[in-house]
Amino acid sequence: MCICALLQAWWRYISANVNGVKKIHQESLFSDLRSVANAEILIELDLRISHLKQSAAYKGNTKLQHWLKGTWLNCMPLWVAAYRAGLHTAICWLFAI
Repeated sequence: MCICALLQAWWRYISANVNGVKKIHQESLFSDLRSVANAEILIELDLRISHLKQSAAYKGNTKLQHWLKGTWLNCMPLWVAAYRAGLHTAICWLFAI
């Protein structure tokens, strides 16, 4: 998945009033999501997801929780750096042949 499309989808959801993310939480939530996406090892990923789930934005919004679990957290190998690093190496190796 293209990182630009990912960031745009997150920001559109976060900033849409109907989704209930309070204005004061929008930037920190976006930052937390970017932090999860940039995790390069699985231990780091677990810590960043825990931090996200402890945030006021996440804890206080069940709609957000369902959206994240159903749309993004269930397909992390597609967008988290820790999973994509090996994929990039494999693709580079295939094209080198």
